[in-house]
Amino acid sequence: MDIEIICLHENKKILRELEKSLKQLSLQSLQISKTQSMQTAHRKLKQNLQKNKIIALANDLSQCDCPTFLQKISDDFPQVAQILLVNPKETENLLPCFNAGNIQYCLSTLDLANETHLAVNKALAKLTSGEQDNKPSSHTKSELEIAQEIQKSLLKPPAPQFKSVEAYCYSNSAKLVGGDFYTYSGFENKQALISKINFCIGDVSGKGISAALIMATCLSQIDASFALKFRPEERMAYLDQKLTPYTSPKKQNCAASIVELSATNSNFPIAKIANAGGIPPYIKKKNGDLVNSKTRGFSLGVGFGSKLGYKAKSFPLAKGDSIVMLSDGVVEAVNPQKELLGFDGVETLLQSCPAELSPKAAVEFIRTEVEAFCDGEENQDDLTILAIKLV
Repeated sequence: MDIEIICLHENKKILRELEKSLKQLSLQSLQISKTQSMQTAHRKLKQNLQKNKIIALANDLSQCDCPTFLQKISDDFPQVAQILLVNPKETENLLPCFNAGNIQYCLSTLDLANETHLAVNKALAKLTSGEQDNKPSSHTKSELEIAQEIQKSLLKPPAPQFKSVEAYCYSNSAKLVGGDFYTYSGFENKQALISKINFCIGDVSGKGISAALIMATCLSQIDASFALKFRPEERMAYLDQKLTPYTSPKKQNCAASIVELSATNSNFPIAKIANAGGIPPYIKKKNGDLVNSKTRGFSLGVGFGSKLGYKAKSFPLAKGDSIVMLSDGVVEAVNPQKELLGFDGVETLLQSCPAELSPKAAVEFIRTEVEAFCDGEENQDDLTILAIKLV
């Protein structure tokens, strides 16, 4: 197995001893001092880390913002197995972070330099044999399961009840909790001149608990905005400004797209689509033609969109036409050969989706095709699909 050990420690003597032992095992090491900023450490990781490597963190992490560092590793290198080499007294505050982030680790002591070689050997043997220590305790697991139930309860029912359109929503987290979501709002009234229905999907950067917390904030702000009379592009600018105070401390953001269906009583709707860093929604015509909305914009919570603005595009629709909204978990689905489904694959998939399918059947078709492409490879990203059809 090709292994790269990355050590985080401020004691140069211990680093030298650890590096010496690693060389005896024909292992490469990258030294990152805890006195370096997290940005510097993370940059060094991105420059040096390859897929399917192992990260080992040396013992004294008491002065380092280790949970933040580990969260960034988990978010950016989800397929990396990770070992924690640390004295037991340092682990108490770190284990919840590891368990919540679903990070693999082993525990070993490194008190004496002459024990380093043995500790590394034992930890590697333990990890490669599949005996990871990071089996969440029943207490931790119970809390995460409760968090999952709460998060799911924040989402609206998957099949909204509108007369002029059918819709179906699906969202699944790669971990127990995640950052994807969907929502919708609207009114239909025969006595009203105009009916409006809004659909939105969002994807908060990162994974796990940190993404889930921001997801709840984004969802509440978006739902609250539906009570305000905005055009889609105005709504995006408003949300960017509202969310920035919540996302900026951890440099997170929310990719989102909004589809507004508006119509007078005598005409079929027009779809107005605005996008903030998400996957552009697709329009599937009744005759089978597929149209990419090609909408773009800055992700919400960055602060650029509220200053520079967003642009919405309008698409006339007819009975039998459909709209498909996706999160990047579909585009970034990976097969055993480590190949991405990608935008070309998504468009091929959507073109093969029968136009006569109901929204629920279309969502199931997309899910089945994505699973077939992955062929057993675990999806590392949250997955959200929303299908809308005029009836």
